[in-house]
Amino acid sequence: MDQEEFLRRYNEGERDFSGIELRDIDLNDGSFYEIKLHKAKLINVNLSKTRLWEADLSEADLSGSNLFEADL
Repeated sequence: MDQEEFLRRYNEGERDFSGIELRDIDLNDGSFYEIKLHKAKLINVNLSKTRLWEADLSEADLSGSNLFEADL
């Protein structure tokens, strides 16, 4: 899934992104509440300064992702 589709679906109210694969996208300084990313593959995703409040990141693969000052 690309960044545009992910953000569109999230903004439309979708919260369960379990098993999703996101690669090489920039979510810097975003805010995501009650999002489910169980077993998600977030490869080389820029999550710096991103707020992931009440997020389920269980078994997520964050390989190469930037978590600088992320609020998990």
